[in-house]
Amino acid sequence: SYCVGQFFKSGNVNKLSQEDWMMSYLYFLETHFYEMRKSAMRSGCRNVDRIVYFADADGIVKSITNRKIWKVLPLLKTLVTLIECHYPEIVEHIVLFNVPKVASAVYKVVKAFLDPVTAGKIELFSGVPYGRFKELLEEDVIPVEYGGTNRIDYPQTSSN
Repeated sequence: SYCVGQFFKSGNVNKLSQEDWMMSYLYFLETHFYEMRKSAMRSGCRNVDRIVYFADADGIVKSITNRKIWKVLPLLKTLVTLIECHYPEIVEHIVLFNVPKVASAVYKVVKAFLDPVTAGKIELFSGVPYGRFKELLEEDVIPVEYGGTNRIDYPQTSSN
C-alpha cells in the first residue's frame, strides 16, 4: 500500500523531472517483479505476472485545496500511458481507499484518459476495505494499520 494522497499534497512531484519519476517507477516495478519471481521460484509457486495495487487516498482533499494536485495529474497521465504501452494487462486490480467524495469526482475526469479495460480494474472505497483486502491478499501481507498483520515499515512521503 502506498499513501498516494500524502504524495499528492506534499508537492514532492516537483522534486524530480517527469522523466526521472518515470525511470524511478520503472526501476521500482522491475525490482519488485524480479523479487516476486525469485520468491515464487523458491517456494514452487506459479510465476508472478500481475500486480494488485492498493493506494491510500488520505490527503487528496488537502492536495486539491493547496492546488498541488494539478501538478501531479500530468505525471499520472504519463505513468498510466507508459504502463499501458510497456506493461499491457500487468495490473489485475487497483484499489484506492479512503477516497473522499470530491476525489471521486476528479477521478471521473482522469478516467477519460484510461483504457476502458484498465478503468474496469479500478475500485474506489470511501474507507479502508478490509474485506476486499482479504479477498485479494493474505492477512500477513496487509499492513497492520489497515487491519492485517504485516509490520513492515513502509516509506512515508515527506512534506515540504
